[in-house]
Amino acid sequence: MSENVTKTKEQDGRKPGEDYRDADGILVCGKCGEPRERMFPAGGIFKEPHLVPTMCRCQREEADRQREEAERAEKRRRTERLRKQCFPSSGRYAFCTFDAAYGRDAAPRTGCQAISADLEPQSFPSSGRYAFCTFDADDGRNAAQSTVCKAFAATFDPKDPEGLVLYGKRGTGKSFHASCIANAVIERGFSCLVTDIKQVVNLMESSFEKRSGNLERILAPDLLILEDLGAQRSTEYVMEHVYDVIDGRYKAGKPMVITTNFDFRERILNATADDPWGRVFDRIVEVGFPVKYDGNSRRREIGMKNRKDFKRKLGIEGIES
Repeated sequence: MSENVTKTKEQDGRKPGEDYRDADGILVCGKCGEPRERMFPAGGIFKEPHLVPTMCRCQREEADRQREEAERAEKRRRTERLRKQCFPSSGRYAFCTFDAAYGRDAAPRTGCQAISADLEPQSFPSSGRYAFCTFDADDGRNAAQSTVCKAFAATFDPKDPEGLVLYGKRGTGKSFHASCIANAVIERGFSCLVTDIKQVVNLMESSFEKRSGNLERILAPDLLILEDLGAQRSTEYVMEHVYDVIDGRYKAGKPMVITTNFDFRERILNATADDPWGRVFDRIVEVGFPVKYDGNSRRREIGMKNRKDFKRKLGIEGIES
């Protein structure tokens, strides 16, 4: 290093952190001490050696910081866009995580009825209540189920047709965990759609011209989550639309997460030949890993707590309800 570079600030009269030129005329960063210029030798169109800019350590670190911040901002924008498409109403459950799974003070949770913004939202009146479900504070009451769902989300591959069938009694956490999965895969940059068969049937009642396009949009996301399978009347008309959606995902090799009150082993796995759900169940059994939910209804427990809190708020604890 030249003599000038090794001078103290007092000797060369520079202010702290001020850039300077060394004995060779190279601009040096006053903070990190690395050159901000380099001498380019003569050659080609240049008859004489000349100085060209180069980045010192400070500038490289700042460029890295700005790039990382831009990448984080772009990821936030993409994640928010995907979440709005999955949970367009941006209600409570759009941020459900496994870290916040039904804490003791949680508010009541009901079924998610969200649909992509491209799918005529007026046909899908979404509560959006599951739009806030994430994996942040799982109380551990469904530890085994939570482990499976979290592992599925962490290893999700849109090219792997294997999905999950979350089955069991009402109010035991199926919809909550399904929405946790939705938000987790969205955070990883994948697209997801959460809806139910009733909403799908409403959309498929559109004109013949729109019907094919609507079905394609439903089948397009990397992950499709179908809520409350079997809660609808088993009419031939409904079953045809249910089959179209599930068969479409099946043929495309795209994964699904399905929630249902049907018992997997007694009802789905052992469906009889004359069962109206037979064709649907055949597809589900092949590509759906069963996860059983049991126990008491969380909604009933939360409802009882909310009623007590409300009576306390009104000062009417002594009144029966």
